[in-house]
Amino acid sequence: MKQSFFSEIIVTLIGLTVLLTLSLYVTNGYTKISFTNTPSTATHQINSPDKVNPINYVDSGSIIYRLSDSSRMTQIALDTKVQMDITGTVNRVRVEQTFTNPSNEWVEGVYVFPLPEDSAVDHLTMHIGNQIIEGLIKEKIEARKIYQAAKKEGKKAALIEQQRPNIFTASVANIPPGESITIAIEYQQIVLIDNDQFSIRFPMVVKDRYVPGTEISTPHNALGLSPNTHRVTDASEVTPPSDPDVARPVSIDIHLKAGFNPASIKSSHHLINTVDVNQHTKHISLSQTAEAEHDFELVWAPETTSQTELAIFTQKKDGDHYLMVMATPSKEKIFEPNQIPREVIFIIDSSGSMSGKSMKQAKKALIQAINRLKRTDRFNVIDFDDKFSPLFKAAMPAILANKSRATSFTLALSADGGTEPLEAIKYAFTSRKENAADYLRQIIFLTDGQVANEHEIIDTVRQYIKQDRLFTIGIGSAPNTYLMTKLADYGKGAFTYIGKVSEVAEKMTSLFAKLESPALTDIKVTLPSYINAEQANGVIPDLYRGETITAVFKLNKLPASLEITGKTSNGLFRKKINVSEASPATGISVLWGRRKIEKLTDHYQSLWDDVEKELGRIEITKLAIDYHLVSKFTSLVAIDVTPSRPGLEHLATKAVTKKSDLSMFTPKKVMYLAQTGTNASLLMLIGLLVILLASLLNRKKVLCSR
Repeated sequence: MKQSFFSEIIVTLIGLTVLLTLSLYVTNGYTKISFTNTPSTATHQINSPDKVNPINYVDSGSIIYRLSDSSRMTQIALDTKVQMDITGTVNRVRVEQTFTNPSNEWVEGVYVFPLPEDSAVDHLTMHIGNQIIEGLIKEKIEARKIYQAAKKEGKKAALIEQQRPNIFTASVANIPPGESITIAIEYQQIVLIDNDQFSIRFPMVVKDRYVPGTEISTPHNALGLSPNTHRVTDASEVTPPSDPDVARPVSIDIHLKAGFNPASIKSSHHLINTVDVNQHTKHISLSQTAEAEHDFELVWAPETTSQTELAIFTQKKDGDHYLMVMATPSKEKIFEPNQIPREVIFIIDSSGSMSGKSMKQAKKALIQAINRLKRTDRFNVIDFDDKFSPLFKAAMPAILANKSRATSFTLALSADGGTEPLEAIKYAFTSRKENAADYLRQIIFLTDGQVANEHEIIDTVRQYIKQDRLFTIGIGSAPNTYLMTKLADYGKGAFTYIGKVSEVAEKMTSLFAKLESPALTDIKVTLPSYINAEQANGVIPDLYRGETITAVFKLNKLPASLEITGKTSNGLFRKKINVSEASPATGISVLWGRRKIEKLTDHYQSLWDDVEKELGRIEITKLAIDYHLVSKFTSLVAIDVTPSRPGLEHLATKAVTKKSDLSMFTPKKVMYLAQTGTNASLLMLIGLLVILLASLLNRKKVLCSR
């Protein structure tokens, strides 16, 4: 009996050990725990792998533990709330990001996120319970030092840095176990006006980017997926890690004061609810919380009869005056169809990032464009991935046989390989025929723009453009609009965004209305001689049918009037504007500062001399600090002066991953445990072990007493 008793104890202990081990090493080394924003008190039990409801709500998130080779990666949860206040042509945006840490260690979260390329980021607040800490603009190196010192001292801290004009990084240090920290950033942007429609776009995700070049030294603590290369020296900063199982819910609320009663309000890619607050104010929200997978776009339009051709806004701040002018030339008088034959060169991206819906959209758009060509036109098609292939050696007449050949060429394209557009762009420019001057030469570039070497491509266009015009078409759910817009600016063309196949016909028709009409060129805004005025961008780009002239000035005083002039194929365009009719507004100074910094930064990127580059850096830094704006050389930092992390506690740095395409990964088996901020499963099993041992000892005592 004694032997049987001890055998029973041994078997029981072995069984409990196996059970405990299985609880820690889950199938495929993967355990997923869902939680609410108060993980320490959450009690909701998930019983089915197919039902993970909490991550579908904006106030929830997920934490993932990866158990492989005795290492563990903690996934910080992230929720995003967006509030937009649109007044006339200015959009003021507040983006709240809540970092939640349900683990048992102190963590630092690092998150790479997108913003519109024209956003003027000027405000940061860090929310810790009821405490609100305001961020300060500092030179980037100084801001990083302040942040690192606070992190080391155990203080809660937040840092916002610009990696690209449309890519930012948020770092949040010393998030306590089981708690949350919310940071809020604010920015301002101009509403886009095109073809009598007003629109704004909010990017939702940083797509995977192709990084060319030879690997160079990369910081040991870099969290990006790609190492730095000699062509993209900051690749590790703009390639956030991906996880297919991580939801990134986003809620969006918009107050729209258009200045008129919109005839239509629509979102191209998301379901929205619209509520009339009053005659001129609408409240717009998403019908359901969106996943960060597709850029959000809102479009509204006035009644035809209420359309205005002019909007003027003024602001006085710190003794200076700021003026914003938006004017739309009459289509009938200025943009009559052009009879000059055209040479159109199409460049289409067939790299791996274009696979699926993007490739389908691009093919349909290209075929429609080819079919719009006239017999008097000539054209060529250049396909590229990591290499390029032209359909013809040079542009050929747009006769039926050549169009059919081009259509077959397009339909046969498949998306694979890397994204190397440089040589294709060079070929488009250098394959001009001797009589190219007899044609209106236009280059149309169809791509998602998912590359990390933007400045290399922009410099190439700037070098080769000459008298050509470059039009860009952004394809897919989240194209790189910074690259697309900048290329169109330098190419004196226009940018068109196509987010889904159903938009191709409408968007391409609008684009061809621009291609087939003359541009308004050499646009100037003339003020009285007694006015000292500085325009933010320096020059106004060429204007096409349906577009709007936008100019922002800093002045010593407001003039009584100003005049806009430009050249058309039919002669001189002239428009006199009475400034006394201007409406007072806020935020124009911020927009002027943002555009001025953009102009200076573009110039800085083109410099080679070290002395000139340093002078450029100093000028940009000073301007950004004066206007309290995040830039290439300035950042926003917020510090809680009270230390919160005990000195002996370890701080773990974690990259907050972005959600990626599920089709790229094989499904993993997942075990779902009770939602809690503690090691509930481990404690439960240990407790069970103690109870059973006590029971066995008690049994031994009973047997021995017999």
